Amino acid sequence: MTTNLQAAGIVAVVALVATACAAAPDPAKGRRTMATAQDVSAEILDVGDEAFFDAAAASFPGLEAKLADTDFEGVAISSPASVPTGSRATLPVLLAMQRRGLAAWEVSRDLNTALFAIDRATGRVRVGPVFLDAKAEEFSSSTPASKPKRPDEASAEAIVTGVRRFDAREILDLPWGPGRWSVGVLLFDQASNLVDVDLEGAGPASLARPALVNPRPAPTTTKLPPAGMATYAGRRRVSLPEGSPAGAIAVDPSPTEASRLTVHGSFRVTASAAHVPVGVEKFAETDGSERSIAAVVPVTIAIAGMDSPRPLLKALAVPVYGDAAARPGDLLEGQFAVDALAPPVFGLPVGRYAAWLFVEGLVFGPATFDYVGSP
Repeated sequence: MTTNLQAAGIVAVVALVATACAAAPDPAKGRRTMATAQDVSAEILDVGDEAFFDAAAASFPGLEAKLADTDFEGVAISSPASVPTGSRATLPVLLAMQRRGLAAWEVSRDLNTALFAIDRATGRVRVGPVFLDAKAEEFSSSTPASKPKRPDEASAEAIVTGVRRFDAREILDLPWGPGRWSVGVLLFDQASNLVDVDLEGAGPASLARPALVNPRPAPTTTKLPPAGMATYAGRRRVSLPEGSPAGAIAVDPSPTEASRLTVHGSFRVTASAAHVPVGVEKFAETDGSERSIAAVVPVTIAIAGMDSPRPLLKALAVPVYGDAAARPGDLLEGQFAVDALAPPVFGLPVGRYAAWLFVEGLVFGPATFDYVGSP
């Protein structure tokens, strides 16, 4: 089995569902139990609007001390709930990280921390590196980073704590007008909590427009669709937890093609007016059957590469099949299987990767895998 996977370019696959990353409590160390990134965001990083915007505050030793006194390990963020765009020029985000020395050595903070924001009206995702400017990002993509020596046992167990502030508007080139954004941070295979931010002011807002199915399925007699095509009625369905909203993602290797990476996903969301289908109302699926479209849900796949500061994005508009058009408030369950390496999106260099799924302002994952290239 290992030989087949290596020939396909994929060595290992793991699928998980998660929204925030934290360590299990360790009461033996006498530190305050703080189990989730949301706890850190609400109890430590919620400093108030004036402190968020205080340009004189270059460091946050008080917050770092509070964080170091907890057993939290992971990534957490906080931000103002609303920003008046007429009187404010930035969208400040406080980022807290607390990790053991070994984890910090394994996953470089500077090369793997990415900020993302989801436009709640359209579902579109913006992403950018937190700690690298454009020049440093270009250098890192062309010059492999040299890894420092593995930490000794004491350093590996030591706790590394930091709190930083940055401007999400600058990193993501956010349109500075009315809109709601869900903001978060990825640290390769870890995700922070999400914060919802309302940008308030004059100007045109993002409009929620019904999407056309993209990419279109194509009838085929093969088990999987042709390279580059998609199916939304495949035999494999990634299982979902109970409740709504929910999502899950998995990555499959191809037994014969190193240039193919099939990503499977499932989701459960509540329908809105923006999900009502437009244009084509039915079409033939990959199995040749004709399906009626009840709704179309925008989703985005993000593939984060180890030591690559900008995850690669693939936007989809996924049909949910049904006999009648969905109505706002209906529960929608959809699935997809797409070739993530299909042009014109991207190819993958050899390396370690984590795949994430963005749906309706939430993030699910990761599914991690190793890509070893063509045989």
